[in-house]
Amino acid sequence: MDAFRAVFAPALLLAACGGGESTEPLATAAGRSGAMVVEAAWALPSLPPHTSCAAFLTLRNEGQEPDALVGVAVDAAAVAEMHTMAVGDDEVMRMREVERYAVPPGGSHALAPGNDHLMFEELARPWLSGEEVTLTLRFERAPELRLRIPVRPRR
Repeated sequence: MDAFRAVFAPALLLAACGGGESTEPLATAAGRSGAMVVEAAWALPSLPPHTSCAAFLTLRNEGQEPDALVGVAVDAAAVAEMHTMAVGDDEVMRMREVERYAVPPGGSHALAPGNDHLMFEELARPWLSGEEVTLTLRFERAPELRLRIPVRPRR
C-alpha cells in the first residue's frame, strides 16, 4: 500500500485540489497580460523517472512601469518554482529558487536552458513531446495569465 501511495498520491492530490476550471481563454505558447508579453514558451519532456522538468520563455514589458513574474503554477505538477543558476562557494553551478524575475519598462527577461527557468517537480504524469501543459503566470502588476505551452525537446 505504501508503494501505491508513493506513486499515485501526487496525482490524486492534484485531482482533489484542482478546483474548477477557469473560463478565461488560454493563450498558446505566447500571450499578453496588460503590458507584459510572454513569447516563445515551451517545456522539456520529462525523463525517467518522470518526477521533474523545466520550462522556458521570454518576458517582455511594453509598459511604462517595472513589472515582475512573481509566481507560477502548472496543471500537471504539484510543485512549480522559479529558478536561477548560481555558482556556489564550492565553485559548482547549482539551481537556486528565486522569488521574482524583474522586467524593466521596455525591457525583457529570457528564461533559457542553463540559465533562469521554471522548474516543475512531482509531476502528475510524464510530460511527453507533442503534448501541451497549462501554466498560470502571476505578475507583480499585470493580471494573471493562463498559457498553454508545447512540450518539445531542445532545438
